[in-house]
Amino acid sequence: MAQWIKDARDLGRPDISIIVIGNKLDLKDKRSVSFKEAAKVCQENSVGFVETSALSGENVMEAFTVLSKNILLKIESGIFFFSNMFFCI
Repeated sequence: MAQWIKDARDLGRPDISIIVIGNKLDLKDKRSVSFKEAAKVCQENSVGFVETSALSGENVMEAFTVLSKNILLKIESGIFFFSNMFFCI
């Protein structure tokens, strides 16, 4: 996971916002990475972390909210700039 985060930072914008989403929250007994382990890696790499379940919808909105708040904070503090960006709606 740490390598994926590094790759995103190396290949993305310098002001990239990253959140790691652990899916399949509804299958806790079959997990291969513990919550504690994933949260530790995310904290060490200064990225957000949310566990979700697409099946039940648990925390799906929370994941979008966490990422959106992070981006908004960067915009308001002047870290994130929109120059030379294209938007599709």
